[in-house]
Amino acid sequence: SPRWLSDGDLKLLSRIFDWQNGWITGGIDY
Repeated sequence: SPRWLSDGDLKLLSRIFDWQNGWITGGIDY
């Protein structure tokens, strides 16, 4: 994984992805 992502960041990202049902916050979507 990228150097700038810590374990805590990855956990937060996975929570955001769960909560957003695959949509990421910050105006970026897939």
